[in-house]
Amino acid sequence: AKHSENPRGNLVQSAFHQTLGDEFTFQQDNNLKHKEINPYVDQWVGVCVYVYCAEYGGLGLDFSYSIAVSEELGNIRCGGIPMAIGVQTDMATPALARFGSEELKKEFLLPSITGDKVACLGVSEVGAGSDVAICGECFFTVTMRDNIIQDTIQYTRQRKIFKMSVLYHQSVHVRLAELETEIELLHSLLYRSTALYIKGNDVTKLASMAKLKAGHLSREVGDSCLQYWGGMGFSSDVLVSRFYRGARLLSIGGGADEVMLSIICKYMDTLPKAPDKN
Repeated sequence: AKHSENPRGNLVQSAFHQTLGDEFTFQQDNNLKHKEINPYVDQWVGVCVYVYCAEYGGLGLDFSYSIAVSEELGNIRCGGIPMAIGVQTDMATPALARFGSEELKKEFLLPSITGDKVACLGVSEVGAGSDVAICGECFFTVTMRDNIIQDTIQYTRQRKIFKMSVLYHQSVHVRLAELETEIELLHSLLYRSTALYIKGNDVTKLASMAKLKAGHLSREVGDSCLQYWGGMGFSSDVLVSRFYRGARLLSIGGGADEVMLSIICKYMDTLPKAPDKN
């Protein structure tokens, strides 16, 4: 991954390149799944099982490797692929690995890790107003946000307006600098949360903050960068257009922003108290 603060990044990046190849990219195509997904599925299994114990086919490494994998997945220029992998590795199977009986783990976790079974979530929201509150953030979007900004820098440097590159107008390059700063701050929060989690600390508050900020920042990055692409930003050929549409899910899926705020307020002890019945 680009951000070297995560010591696992180079190891995971090397594993991805060895498995998928340096030039592996996802392009929109009617035969996408047949040409660029299905042929590689068996190779992908090995890069997604870092944190599970060896008894069930994993490598038994700590959670920082999972974060490094998620960051590297953000370099895939098709959000649906890392999302599908993330559901399997970070949303549907962790509870089974942590709380499941040995019988359940052998029947369901083992084949999920080896790639023989696809895990899923069963969610019922009848009468509810928010998504299920899952502490399984899709942090591959941190990397994708940075990629959006880098794409925008390249495009606006080439695009001319008033005989000058769009990038060199102060309102553009200053805004991109602000967004890049916000991304780096989110990275710091993510790595701090990860380090504390590995040591056994309760990071529910920090994870909720990171999830909340990730959703807000996704909307900011998508909206600002698309603006600088002009009409081209609405075409499905460019990443910023797909990101603008898909990133909105982050403030809903895995616990809506309102749920994250409620959790944060609970840990701050600022939630309204129930009236005293006496």
